[in-house]
Amino acid sequence: MTTVIDSLAAELASIPADTPLCIGLSGGLDSVVLLHGLCQLVPHHRLRAIHINHHLSQSADLWQQHCAGLCETLAVEFVATSVDVKGVLKASGAGVEATARTLRYQSFADNLHKDELLLLAHHLDDQIETLLLRLMRGAGVRGLSSIPASRDVGEGKLLRPLLGVTREQLLNYATSNDLKWVEDDSNSDTRFDRNFCRHEILPALATRWPNYRESMSKSLQLVTEAADIVDELAAQDAASATEAGMCVVDLQFLKGLSEPRQRNALRYWLSAIAAPELGWKPLNDLISKLKSHRGAGQVLVLSSVFQLVAFKEKLHALRVLPAAKPPAEDWAMASQDVFVLPDNGELVLRASVASPRLPTVSVRYRKGGEVLKRQGRPTKSLKQIFQEAAVPPWLRDRVPLIYSAETLVCIPGFGPCVPALLHSADERFHVDIVWNQGEFNWFETSKSD
Repeated sequence: MTTVIDSLAAELASIPADTPLCIGLSGGLDSVVLLHGLCQLVPHHRLRAIHINHHLSQSADLWQQHCAGLCETLAVEFVATSVDVKGVLKASGAGVEATARTLRYQSFADNLHKDELLLLAHHLDDQIETLLLRLMRGAGVRGLSSIPASRDVGEGKLLRPLLGVTREQLLNYATSNDLKWVEDDSNSDTRFDRNFCRHEILPALATRWPNYRESMSKSLQLVTEAADIVDELAAQDAASATEAGMCVVDLQFLKGLSEPRQRNALRYWLSAIAAPELGWKPLNDLISKLKSHRGAGQVLVLSSVFQLVAFKEKLHALRVLPAAKPPAEDWAMASQDVFVLPDNGELVLRASVASPRLPTVSVRYRKGGEVLKRQGRPTKSLKQIFQEAAVPPWLRDRVPLIYSAETLVCIPGFGPCVPALLHSADERFHVDIVWNQGEFNWFETSKSD
């Protein structure tokens, strides 16, 4: 059987010899074995350990002290940091385990140096426990696949070099090397799902199927391969269906796919644009709504910050925007080429000939019943203009309307202002007003946050 040191050596063989290594050190059996094993294989100057104190146990500070003492004995640099799990729980209402995990990985990301490799001590039994828990939650092939052996974290990368090692092997290594570790009292509390799997389900499986780890490891590998293939197909479908910087999906293309492929492509697309994740039921509801979509603007998914809107034959991923508020002051066009709109971009004046007689105008937004008189053209209602121009519904209340006194004289992007109202007899003189919109697309905004 492969030993702990053999597994570590094999994982480290492909890593450049000058790569700095950081060990996530909880003080428990797994991470203590990982730290000790690494000290046998790499120079100590390449190593440092980071301990995340969750302050969830009365013994939390003692565990931190134990980690500090162990690192001092092994001549390894030690760093400790804290996360406020209880404070976040009060605000979010999420579960303890999930919240602690999220904060822990965020802390790793914040503390990892550029190009540093973060090593974590997840092992084969962790893989199997995770598989069982996700089965109970109805996960798909990606959720059921293996814990990833590596991924990016902050400015560095994460590696789990012990995924092929069992908990029993780790215990044997620790015992033979006379290692000391801390035990979290909560690890024996079977009210927690993972502990129930560890102490109740897996021992029962071992009684009936002693080699269950080998069988489940094979299944994990096959599921992971299937998930990779599914992702490859989803990436191809999403690439064919999306446009406008990945923010827009072509519904005609999407509807040409089978429903499983539609769900697969949408799931992949939402993940790619860093949108809030949709669960199984919301995703199926979205597919049903798309079936009955007839072109009118329709909000299909809505959260406090994100929305999916179907319009014509496109599905748009958008921010949820505050209502546009009319500017508090009028626009003195003679002295201001640029006029800022609160939470709605800006207006830019482009005049063909300089004129001191440009008026002061007001900028308003649609209330209903507006009409525009355009030179040489019939008067049209604002509603007609927007419908003919296929202005998307999320923009209709945000298009700035330029008024001279109480007369609507210009809609940026829908023709020039009425010359007579601009007080110029010069035939060479015309004015164009450009609306530089704010960013409404979700993906572009999320990339800059």
